[in-house]
Amino acid sequence: MRTVNIGIIGGGTVGGGVVQALRRNGALMASRLGVRLRVARIAVRSRRKKRAVKLPAALLTTDWREIVEDPKIDLVVELMG
Repeated sequence: MRTVNIGIIGGGTVGGGVVQALRRNGALMASRLGVRLRVARIAVRSRRKKRAVKLPAALLTTDWREIVEDPKIDLVVELMG
C-alpha cells in the first residue's frame, strides 16, 4: 500500500485535531482510501508551546517553507488560524 506523506502547517487546535483523527482512524482511512496517510512534518509558531494534543518533537518545525519545499511531502494542509 502506498504511503502519502502529509505536511501540516499549523499545530494548534485544528492541526492537533487532524493529527489526532489520523492517529485514531488511520487504519480505517487506509482501508477505504487504499493509501496510508502519514504526518511527516508539522509547522508551528513555537516548539515549546503546550498543546492539547501531543505532537512528536521530531516532526515539528517553525519554518513552513521546510514543508512546502520538501520533495518527500506529497500533500500540504494549511490549518493556521
